[in-house]
This record gives sequence, structure tokens and C-alpha cells, in this order.
Amino acid sequence: MTDRKTPGRTREAITGDRRDQIVGLINRWTNDWGKLTGPGLEKKVESCLKLKLSRIGMLKHQEIEAAFNAKRKELDGGKPKRIRLVGEELLLQRIKRQEEQIVKLKAVVSGYEERFVRYIYNARIRKGMTAEELEMPLPNRNEG
Repeated sequence: MTDRKTPGRTREAITGDRRDQIVGLINRWTNDWGKLTGPGLEKKVESCLKLKLSRIGMLKHQEIEAAFNAKRKELDGGKPKRIRLVGEELLLQRIKRQEEQIVKLKAVVSGYEERFVRYIYNARIRKGMTAEELEMPLPNRNEG
């Protein structure tokens, strides 16, 4: 509750010298300090510069905002963030499941193909059947 404005709380102004210190702090920011966020910047400014400033107040200054945005982009590797929609995530999961199912079904088909080749081989060699005899349709159940 101490972060809320209270009547007796003194506000510190961001002067040119303080602004330069904050920009310098942002430029030195490393991932070891954690992700560069507004609350993280507030805490670091308070601990390093002994200034109690709000992130909104700091980011109102163009130099601070520009340094903040540039450093965040640098720390993120310059990659734009991609926001996935819930439906997109579900579709990606469905695609993954279907790809796994395709792999399994291809293995089953391959097994059937091997079995078919073995049956053909055995029918020709051991029983003396011709290819034409093997191609004959099955008899009807009623003809029996």
C-alpha cells in the first residue's frame, strides 16, 4: 500500500542529471538482473540510484522511454513476439496428433505390404499357383 499516493509522500522530480542516470542504468541492464520490465526498472532505480520513482513517470520522458524500448528489444534478441491464439494452439496440437497417427498407420501399411509379398511368394513357390490364379475373385458365400 506504500506505492499509492499519500498526502505526505514526497515526490522526486526527474531532472536532467537523474534522467541521464536512469538512461545509463537501462543501457547497462543485463539479463542477470532479470527481465527488463516497468516494475523491475522501478526496483533497480530505487536500489541503485536511491530514487523512488514510478515507471509511468520515468517513461513519460522520451529519452528514458527510447532507451527502455531499445534495451528490451536488444535483450529479447530483436525477435518480435508472436502471440498465439487459443484456437491456433489447439490446431497445432491436432496437427501434431495427426502426424503421429500418420507415422503409426504407415508402419501398419508397411507391415501389411510385407505380409502380402510373403503370401504371394509362398503361394507361387510352394503351391505352384500362377499370378492369374492369385488374382481370381473370392467365391460368394452362397456358392460354397
